[in-house]
Amino acid sequence: MASWMGDTLQSVPPPTPHPTPPAPNAHVHTYTCALSASLHASLPENQQLEEMLSRADAQAAGGTGEISRLEDELAKAQAARISAEAATAQALAAKSAGGW
Repeated sequence: MASWMGDTLQSVPPPTPHPTPPAPNAHVHTYTCALSASLHASLPENQQLEEMLSRADAQAAGGTGEISRLEDELAKAQAARISAEAATAQALAAKSAGGW
């Protein structure tokens, strides 16, 4: 399953120390470095969540097959019950007609 951001996150290189720019841009530089570090810290968790989602999707798809199998089994059991009820009714009718 492709991640929601594709390969973009995985192609971002880890943060590297840069020389501190002049004072007016220092806060932007600090903020960008913090965001970059946060991004890289979240990559393993994101990958783990993607794997969990893939497993859950596969399990849900397997459950659909199980539902179909159980529905078929139920239909066969209902057909067998109807057949048994008909045979019982026929046997009772024959017994009643025979004068028992």
